[in-house]
Amino acid sequence: MSDTFCIMPWKNLSIKADGGVTVCCASASRIRIGNRDASINDDSLEEIWNSNSIVSMRQDMTANRWNSACYVCRLQEEKNLPSLRKQFNKLFLNDTEQNPGGFSKSRDEQQNDLIATARLTHGHLKDSVSSLQFEVGNLCNLKCRMCNPGFSSQIERDVVHRKWDYTYTHNNTDEGNANKKSSTNQKHWHEQPDFIVSNMIEKMANDKIVSVIGGEPLFSESLKTALKILVERGTSNDIHLHISTNGTTLSAEWLSILREFKLLSLAISIDGLGNKFNYIRYPAQFSRLERTIPEFISLGNARIMAAPTIQAYNTLDLVELYQSFTASGFNINNFMNILEIPHFLSPRILPPGARKIASDRLFEYADSDCPRESAPSMIELANSLVNMGDEYDFDLLQEFMEFTNDLDVSRGQNFAHTFPELFHYIEDTGFTWTSKTRFANALS
Repeated sequence: MSDTFCIMPWKNLSIKADGGVTVCCASASRIRIGNRDASINDDSLEEIWNSNSIVSMRQDMTANRWNSACYVCRLQEEKNLPSLRKQFNKLFLNDTEQNPGGFSKSRDEQQNDLIATARLTHGHLKDSVSSLQFEVGNLCNLKCRMCNPGFSSQIERDVVHRKWDYTYTHNNTDEGNANKKSSTNQKHWHEQPDFIVSNMIEKMANDKIVSVIGGEPLFSESLKTALKILVERGTSNDIHLHISTNGTTLSAEWLSILREFKLLSLAISIDGLGNKFNYIRYPAQFSRLERTIPEFISLGNARIMAAPTIQAYNTLDLVELYQSFTASGFNINNFMNILEIPHFLSPRILPPGARKIASDRLFEYADSDCPRESAPSMIELANSLVNMGDEYDFDLLQEFMEFTNDLDVSRGQNFAHTFPELFHYIEDTGFTWTSKTRFANALS
């Protein structure tokens, strides 16, 4: 057994908007070929899949060593937080519902088989990549509070929000540079539908899983065209398509395309109900989301998952949120996306008393009307909040206040009115909430 093993270097590549490649969305470093970063613009999938850096990653895992690219998961596990490593292993090595054609062996047996084979081949794999994650640029209709310019064109144009550019400082992926182009191509790869189909999807192994994030993927005309090509060629029924969407935009044309895939997973980002959703995902309107949800549900091949980003704003409201998901017929996304970056929006900045209230509510929910399959995730989430202990950083809370005030002033919103319970707990710590801003004063 390996305590550092992750299925992703055996299965997945994540293609960044500028063409760079990592093993997964959380990887702390890009895959390299020789002395340069690999690029889907200039390198084939085959060259990338068995490049020295990804081979070294597999070798480290077979030797039970942490690879430097796995910094984020290592940090999360050291803090007793749910890591993507563990969640991906659970998904791809055990969950036959989300991974059609799954495995008959136990998860440990599957892992040991992969490790044994990798040792024999020194980390090289004969089969091609079977899972690709695409970041199709930053075109988006929203400027969510926890997002950044690399993933939202709206934030890129927002004179206040864009100044809070809090991308991963340890990550050399240059997420904000979504406009970087290859020296040989005049267009981004995600603007070339034929390239997406012929150079990427059709080069994958069988049981293809294609995951798409943005920006807002349902705004991408190139993605839509690429998926239409797959439908026309009759290969869409061999693909499990996963799309992460904010759920506020959908057309009849998109519906007709999406229903042609073998299996469709839709992770809809819902971080609050009513005005709380509108506050976090400005300028979204919850009423619009309520109109699109029945259209998503009408897709007979779709598994609909509600996928909140767990953050300081909504931690106290999680049970109400999950109960709403269940009542709407949604599956609860058991990938617990607990926000760590930016630090000042993490649940860690909440007063310990507020975190305890939130964890108690989750424990009680897991023990009562929570769907049986989701109860372990609720308990894990509750324990994560408990494991944050009595840590309370007034400097981060000050930053949270200035950020919140900045966006409130520029957007005409009001934190205290929208989240009165959270505001009450913050005041009870003795922290004085002022009207101080950092960048919004430039508007006056």
